Amino acid sequence: MKYFGILIFSLLSVLSVEAGNVIDLSGNWQAQLHGNPSQYAVRLPGSLLTNHLGDDLSVNTRWTGSLYDSSFYYNPYMAPYRRKGHMKFPFFLTPNKHYVGEVVYTRAIFVPKAWKGRKVTLFLERPHIETTVTVNGKVVGHQMSLNTPHVYDVTSAIVPGKENAIVIKVYNGIENVCVGQDSHSVTDQTQGNWNGLVGRMELQCHGRHAVGNVQVYPHINNESATVVVSGTKEKLTFLLDGKSVDAKRQNDSTYLLAKVEVVASYKLAGINRTRMENLFHRLFAPARLNITINDRFGHPVQPEEWFLVPLFVIDEAVARIKDGSIIGYVYDPMSAKLVKA
Repeated sequence: MKYFGILIFSLLSVLSVEAGNVIDLSGNWQAQLHGNPSQYAVRLPGSLLTNHLGDDLSVNTRWTGSLYDSSFYYNPYMAPYRRKGHMKFPFFLTPNKHYVGEVVYTRAIFVPKAWKGRKVTLFLERPHIETTVTVNGKVVGHQMSLNTPHVYDVTSAIVPGKENAIVIKVYNGIENVCVGQDSHSVTDQTQGNWNGLVGRMELQCHGRHAVGNVQVYPHINNESATVVVSGTKEKLTFLLDGKSVDAKRQNDSTYLLAKVEVVASYKLAGINRTRMENLFHRLFAPARLNITINDRFGHPVQPEEWFLVPLFVIDEAVARIKDGSIIGYVYDPMSAKLVKA
């Protein structure tokens, strides 16, 4: 007699987590240029250039990019434009100031006491280029992406209910990002090599149950889907059309970490999913496998939803569920039949 394993799945859908709060960090900051002990009041989002800071232009300015014509430096016709305060470079738009180096931006931010116990991130939409973040004297991390926001998990450094010192060091040298001295993303020939932070700057509270990753695996044959959520150790609530559905942790003994072959699918309307799952558990409890296996992470698990049942018995069970005659029946492994308990 051929037996099939039957597995009970819960359909997972929209993830419901507590909405996070946001603190807008735009506004007044203090800036200190490398090698300069002075503190300057600046407005962020913005750059040194928009705040009228940086080095004055001269013939000694080290531009970011290749210069293929050196006549500017010796041609008598260009002499009026080589004077300090009157610099006009002929090969691209000439900024009023120029600066390549480190700038330390600082600000004190009050974080609500209600954020205690929640995940807090610092979101910087468009830094240029590298950032190093320190919160309350603790170095949080370093990032240097040119095309994606810099996002830092500052949970361990933030003190809710108090003022928090946020320090963002920005470096706009290009040697570490390795895009080339003529790349359009950094050169003075195009947008200019500026130092600063533009776009959204925020402290974000993600709630008590922050989620790191969500993956959806559709099962077209039986019109269902499995949603795998990672990045949290907390118990989450899942809603499907506004109603709570069951969810099982991936390292739980009831979670299947193996591929399956769908040999049959059924449509049951007007039946509570949780009650149906409990009914199958009761009905096929005598046929539950009692084994221990290792999951893909090497953890030993004991599956609680693996059953050895003939397919024709499953067909009968589904039919009896549909017509309501399943009450009082249980599966007998010895006779491979549904019998009255």
